[in-house]
Amino acid sequence: MSEALEITKTKVGDYLFIFLSGMITEDSQLEQIDTDGESTAIIDLSKITRINSYGIRQWINNLKRLNEKTSQIVFTRCPPAIVEQFNMISNFGAGGFVYSFFLPFYSEKLEKDALVILEINDDVRQMNHEDIIEKSLQSLTDADDYVFNDIEDEYFSFLQFQKDSSIDADLINAIKQNCK
Repeated sequence: MSEALEITKTKVGDYLFIFLSGMITEDSQLEQIDTDGESTAIIDLSKITRINSYGIRQWINNLKRLNEKTSQIVFTRCPPAIVEQFNMISNFGAGGFVYSFFLPFYSEKLEKDALVILEINDDVRQMNHEDIIEKSLQSLTDADDYVFNDIEDEYFSFLQFQKDSSIDADLINAIKQNCK
């Protein structure tokens, strides 16, 4: 039994926040990911548990349509399953900007997985993958017991396509206040 996709929208000023939860599959009603005239759509993906191949096709088609209606799409709190799609499929984000994503870590000693959120800012843009991982590890208790649980070069590869992009401070503040 699959976990049906839930879509919740909240308008904050000129921004439309779209919160997705569950699985993105062939049964998902992705046409609900739409704006009501807002120029900026922020899509919070933190509660996406899985996306299958049919869901990917629907996602790409609907994001293309959304991109035609808005001037800016921002993705926030992307889980590893979504980061993987950004890395494998060039038009997965429809030209949008990934503001934050989760880094996966694993501790064999503790037999525990951990996710650490990373926000893309000017400091992070200047860092190499090893430094990003090291900085992210510092937020974990028992950090010495954890290792990065993916292939570094592959996991971070999508960042090269948005190295010249950014979002303004007002939008960053709105994301920090509304995506928790």
